Amino acid sequence: LKNVMSQLREHFAYIIIDSAPVLSNLDTIAMTQLTNGLALVVRAETTKREVIRKAIAKLEEARINILGVVLNRREYHIPKIIYDNI
Repeated sequence: LKNVMSQLREHFAYIIIDSAPVLSNLDTIAMTQLTNGLALVVRAETTKREVIRKAIAKLEEARINILGVVLNRREYHIPKIIYDNI
């Protein structure tokens, strides 16, 4: 994978890899160590805070640069038209 990433970097400015969850797969940590950083994807109202804390701790322990967090499947609790105008 290290060789593939090196070759891809010669041709592309950005490389996005969709991988398995951090806590359920050790390969994710190994693969992420070959990148510039990671965007942690969290499912709204489903992923427990403790799971997020453990994932962040594991990433920090591996010295992985956390670029940010993506919150997906968020539900609007107020009408979307009102939310858009706030």
